[in-house]
Amino acid sequence: MLKKFFTVFLGSLAAIWLSALIFIGIVIIGVLSWLGSTKSIGVKSDSILYIDLAGEMTDREVPFSPEDFLLGGSSDNLSFNEVSEAITLAKTDSDIKGIYLRLKSGEAGLAMRQELREILLEFKSSGKWIVAYADACQQGDYFTGAVSDEFYLNPSGSLWSNGLSTSVPFFKNALDKLGVSVQVIKVGTFKSAVEPFIMTQMSDSARMQYDVMLNSMWNEYVTDVVKDRKLATDSTSMFKRMAATPMMSYTAPELVDAKLFDGLKYEYEVEDILKSKAGSDKELHLITPKEYLAACAAPAASLVKANKSHIAVLYAVGDIVESGSDGIVGDEMAPLIISMADNDKIKGLVLRINSGGGSAYASEQIWASLEYFKSKDKPFVVSMGNVAASGGYYIACGADRIYADPSTITGSIGIFGVIPYAKTLLNDKLGIDFSIVETNPNAAFPRLDAPLTADQHAAFEKSIRNGYDLFVNRVSTGRKLDEAHVRRIAEGRVWAGVTALQIGLVDDLGGLSDAIAKVATLTDLSSDDYVEYPAIKHSPLDMLMSLELESRAPLSANAVLEQLGLSREDMLSARKVVTRLRDMGNIQAKMEDISVH
Repeated sequence: MLKKFFTVFLGSLAAIWLSALIFIGIVIIGVLSWLGSTKSIGVKSDSILYIDLAGEMTDREVPFSPEDFLLGGSSDNLSFNEVSEAITLAKTDSDIKGIYLRLKSGEAGLAMRQELREILLEFKSSGKWIVAYADACQQGDYFTGAVSDEFYLNPSGSLWSNGLSTSVPFFKNALDKLGVSVQVIKVGTFKSAVEPFIMTQMSDSARMQYDVMLNSMWNEYVTDVVKDRKLATDSTSMFKRMAATPMMSYTAPELVDAKLFDGLKYEYEVEDILKSKAGSDKELHLITPKEYLAACAAPAASLVKANKSHIAVLYAVGDIVESGSDGIVGDEMAPLIISMADNDKIKGLVLRINSGGGSAYASEQIWASLEYFKSKDKPFVVSMGNVAASGGYYIACGADRIYADPSTITGSIGIFGVIPYAKTLLNDKLGIDFSIVETNPNAAFPRLDAPLTADQHAAFEKSIRNGYDLFVNRVSTGRKLDEAHVRRIAEGRVWAGVTALQIGLVDDLGGLSDAIAKVATLTDLSSDDYVEYPAIKHSPLDMLMSLELESRAPLSANAVLEQLGLSREDMLSARKVVTRLRDMGNIQAKMEDISVH
């Protein structure tokens, strides 16, 4: 017996040591790989800034992840702030001769692309050139590439520019299969975020607001493309007619004939053109934004700026939640803003928002912390990205000035609450019954196995109404607008940035750089004197300090499916619905999740 114990003990000890050695090896490989990937690269005198628009473009750099670390890689996502900073630096760098835009079906919102276009146009105004190339050009990529001096398409390429659309999934039938209904109370005719849970198709009011918004954004798109490509004044209708065909049906030569591209080239031919333009006959010296910033020691400069007077650029990206680790976390964001207000080195704040909202309570706490920041006589300006709506607008409305892009989705001033009712699921399908003991009639409110009583419904409705009135008051006071006007443009309705300017929800059309420049003028600082918050974990060592390993017991999926009488496909669909319902646990100032494409 003792021998067996030592055999098991020593075997377990060996396994532990082996695992530790393997982990240490991975750590060493990851750190060495990271050090190698961040080694500074020199900028040659005939360099070209190479912007590869593939994959998703995020507002800022994504923190180093455990997956990156374990695979010995680095975070290589394309971030708007890096691209923007690199283009701005390159504009006055004699070693950077021009920009090569490589278009590869990148994912970025229309508002972010508008902002990128403005930065590229600023680069061109310095006398430098931009060349763009695409194999098969998607609509968003074409919008970006249209600003270039020379725009080439692969001889067998195509253009997919067919107008803007959005698609909203509806979950009522899936919930019916689960035996779950949803009790909804909302304020706002256009507050359609709850529709997917109680309807099977879009309401007339929701369809109308999206129709107006998308057409406004599409007109901006076409007008900009026609202007950039220097097409004839009657080309707007021509472009819209081609898009309605749809555009993909036109051959590459026909697209060139329509002056939508400058020529048909294979990529190696474009590279020869780039060599010639850069004055290098033998070798093409391309440098990415990340490499260029590393060569310019931009991160080090940022650390120096943090120790002197500067503008804080605070990113608020994702859903607004009260606590957690993802999105805009109220119990982290609010204290951070308070500390910024009390930091004498921080002279002003730019809040960069890309959010469709979320928790009404968390939105209010963030709003209050921003009011505290303003009480310190420090300027506070908002820059809206692709979306700054509902709770995203709540936290913006008190700003001294708000900048939005023409295609920013904003507004959605409204509140709703969702309480699931799952008696059929619990009693009939799962066989779960409840006995309740209460000191008061509503002590167990809300219950999953019982519908709202008339009194409970009235109380919940009053709470939602109070939240809506507070939201309207915050907007009216912050924007210095008559409350009656705010109520007319509220009702949960979403607006494109260009329309939001006309109705008083924003002050100017512009991007992040415009917002920073505004705060700079109000603080007597330079537009370069800014530091981004919150800090990003850049290295494997940073990541290891906060790494948490989580294990979960496996669930018997087959048993659950059998008990519910559902197919695996039904379960996969229902899982998505339940997740979304779970995330709407409190009173929400949130718009529906939509993507415009």
